[in-house]
Amino acid sequence: MTSTEHTIRSGDNTILSSSQLSGCAGNWTVNRQTLRGGLQDGVELIHVDNGRLKFTVIPTRGMSIYQLQCGDVRLGWNSPGQSNRASAAY
Repeated sequence: MTSTEHTIRSGDNTILSSSQLSGCAGNWTVNRQTLRGGLQDGVELIHVDNGRLKFTVIPTRGMSIYQLQCGDVRLGWNSPGQSNRASAAY
């Protein structure tokens, strides 16, 4: 991920999961992605998935919650008239 103390950042698609940490219950993952091209170029996304709840935050845009889903239910609000630029990454 990112370390401000050591001024380093690992590559995209770095996954941290419950299997990598001893003593952690459950089955979860954390994945980082950097978008490329157009207005979204350089925007970072952090995807968190615990099997039931999935969400994506945008740390480079004030930690905004981009997507939130619980099971098959998408939770969120779409602004009328606004394009969804980040969706091109999926």
